[in-house]
Amino acid sequence: WKPPLEVTDVEFSKNGHSELGSLFCHLCQDRDTAESRERLLHQFMNIYDCSSAPSTQHVRSMTSLGHNSHKAIIRTMHRSGSFANEVDYDSLQERVGIRGNSIAVPTPSVGDINLRDRAEIDGNETVVSTSDDNFLRCHQFPLNGWRVERDWVMRHCQSLTESRSVSTFSPHLPSRVNDLLRVCFPSNLIQDEVIPLCCFRPNASFNFRALAMPSGHYFSFRHEGQIVSQECQTIQPPERVHCVLCFRNSTFAGEFADSLLKALYLCPILQGLSFSNDAVADESAHEQEGSELLPFLVRAIPSSVTHLTFDNVLSNNAALSLSNILKGANSSLHALAVINSPHISQTNFASLVESINGLSAPLRFLRVLDLSGNLLGDFESAKVLSIALSHSSSSIAIERLDLSNNGIGEGNEVKRVLEDCVSNDPRLEALKLANNDFGEGVLASQLAASLGDVLAKLVSIDLSGNDLSDAFLAGLGGILLTNCQLVNLNISKNQFSTSSINSFLSRLQNMSKLNVSTQLSFVHLEGNVPPLASNQEMVLSDILSANRQRRVAAYLKERKSSSLQIESDSCTNTSSLTSDITGEPNLDRKLPPAETIAVLFSAPLVWRDAENNYHPIEMLDFKLEKSLLWQCFSEASRNIDLSYDNATTGRLQAVLTRGFKCLHFSGHGHPYSLTFEDGSGGIHWFSVEQLKALISGGMDNGEAPFEFVFVSACHSALAGHTFVDCGVRHVVCCQQESQLMDRAALSFTRAFYLALAVGRTLKDSFEIGKHAVLSSATLLNPEEEMSKFMLLPENGNHDVPIFKADEVSEWPLNSMNSSKGDINDSLPTPPQGFFGREADLYHVLNLVLNRRLVNIVG
Repeated sequence: WKPPLEVTDVEFSKNGHSELGSLFCHLCQDRDTAESRERLLHQFMNIYDCSSAPSTQHVRSMTSLGHNSHKAIIRTMHRSGSFANEVDYDSLQERVGIRGNSIAVPTPSVGDINLRDRAEIDGNETVVSTSDDNFLRCHQFPLNGWRVERDWVMRHCQSLTESRSVSTFSPHLPSRVNDLLRVCFPSNLIQDEVIPLCCFRPNASFNFRALAMPSGHYFSFRHEGQIVSQECQTIQPPERVHCVLCFRNSTFAGEFADSLLKALYLCPILQGLSFSNDAVADESAHEQEGSELLPFLVRAIPSSVTHLTFDNVLSNNAALSLSNILKGANSSLHALAVINSPHISQTNFASLVESINGLSAPLRFLRVLDLSGNLLGDFESAKVLSIALSHSSSSIAIERLDLSNNGIGEGNEVKRVLEDCVSNDPRLEALKLANNDFGEGVLASQLAASLGDVLAKLVSIDLSGNDLSDAFLAGLGGILLTNCQLVNLNISKNQFSTSSINSFLSRLQNMSKLNVSTQLSFVHLEGNVPPLASNQEMVLSDILSANRQRRVAAYLKERKSSSLQIESDSCTNTSSLTSDITGEPNLDRKLPPAETIAVLFSAPLVWRDAENNYHPIEMLDFKLEKSLLWQCFSEASRNIDLSYDNATTGRLQAVLTRGFKCLHFSGHGHPYSLTFEDGSGGIHWFSVEQLKALISGGMDNGEAPFEFVFVSACHSALAGHTFVDCGVRHVVCCQQESQLMDRAALSFTRAFYLALAVGRTLKDSFEIGKHAVLSSATLLNPEEEMSKFMLLPENGNHDVPIFKADEVSEWPLNSMNSSKGDINDSLPTPPQGFFGREADLYHVLNLVLNRRLVNIVG
């Protein structure tokens, strides 16, 4: 709201309203609320400008109101929410004709009943005195029974009733919401999958969480990753929620990729990852710093991240790197978007398309592909469409494809693909070809015809902004008589004549009257030239509303029938599937006791030399390793449990006594011993002789206590051979003379255990783990790191599975020790500069263990 003329901007800002006013003006510029604001403005004028006595000039002096009345007006305006932005206020000034201190009252809009017109109809000229010019006396609602306010309320109720009767359903979100969604989901195709506004998907949750990172330069993601990890731990989302991490207008360098990957592994709740830049005119801006780092994320990206978006962020070199990485990567990506990058050369895009459909099936789980806004042209777009339509000869099955804004033009190559497609069962369900300038070419008619054969299983198609004309709409109307799958049809922003649209609507009406089996629930004709008339909009709305009602009724009937059938089937076998007492699913009868892996972590703080000097020991990332193990077995969903503990000799003895068959040890290695803990934060040099004696003492009838041992430590070959000498048949360790990088161990561990848990043999799992190290994006010499892993004994038979566990409906199992969280999860994140204080921590820890009171100062 702009203050009255007599209140200056200085006085207005002194009252502290300038910031609030500017914020409200910004919010009121939303075009989706323009009609509502205009209606509100008319209502406001009807109350406060038509309440004076009618006169020939319809003029009322503002000065006659007095200072107190003027304040009442302002307060009433604010209390009733009757604000307007500057544009509306200026238009109000023009309409009411402010001249000095006088305001010319406007004639009420059509449909309004003002007092003067009604008095003339009654034949009695009614004069309203200035005392009747009340302004509700600061009341928000007309509680005092004055005639003007009462008439306005009646007109307002009538207006609401009329607007409610002719309202039409619109699946469009307000522009302010769309602006937010564009930040969270730069890809429209991925957004439509998460938030299916124009698709009948009863099981869709429409639920998402987005973490939008600040724009800036990222050299590392360590500190931010800790914050994101803690934030994700506090989220308790429902089952079907899509969580996404967003970067916008940012640059990257240094260890960003490595630290981001660690954060992603620690946050398995994150399913989406997006990088986007606003459009720029300067071509050199596309060669931005750090864009070459982003493709390497694909190599080691966790399986929990299924949606990846690059929006105007990849340079030419980065696109080429992405192509090369995809050829050798084994990714679990469900959706990939490389969009709005016309600066990438056609050659690099051709290489990217070939890598997506490579013989090695690097993206065999890919179902959503968005390549919109890249100006691929007719030839490359045809290649992509061919991959999506001919899945029988391909290892991937694209279900949703977006080729909008790619300059296809007449589309002779795309037309040839549609004509030559011989696939009898295409998987393609959604196709976007918007803004490709088809015009009246041959491709337009071929697309309409293809909806009856090769594209007959499409659920959604977008052909908006293609200058389509009446010939296309006529062919489309005939095809829809036989197409019973299409739900969403977007043909907006085209050039259909009024008569052609009438004919199209007539066919849709006939289909409805003849009870033709159709799923068509959404038809978009906005922005057509010429625009649709109001009666055409009403007819279209009625047709689609009836179709949606029939669709929902059919779904409810089918669901009821299915539930009755399931209930009937379940009654035939209640003794094996349900509990005799509660009638609930009885999983205990089906599952044997879980196989358990004992996981021992060794994290001593210091070691002491011969002169009793304490030296710090570097802390390994056990939290990340624990999270990796958790993800592996959660993804496998097998009847396998994990038991975590500290690596002390006492806890190892307990593991032997309890009879665990699998042991995972993680810690620092030494050429002649393992680094266990002493129970008070110090190191225990556990020699191989001591280890052998402890294991030998735990043998039962001469049999080895463990079937499988994983020693995740440097220089662990000696310890591995010690386990072998004690009878352990399968041992994974590191070469004796090698120092293993922490990142290599993590990459190997994740891939190895996932394969092992799902039932692969130990030999196959070992090879899968080595290949994961070889393809890691964060290692400088992956070949050298891969060669350090050993499977002992070298001549043993490792072509056997370790686990033959049944699948479970939910993992983790009901075990206290399997809990992902621990006591330390509730502690605050350490400061970013908290390094190199292991000796201080060790002394404090021992004081706490041995003293009743410890006072730390400083």
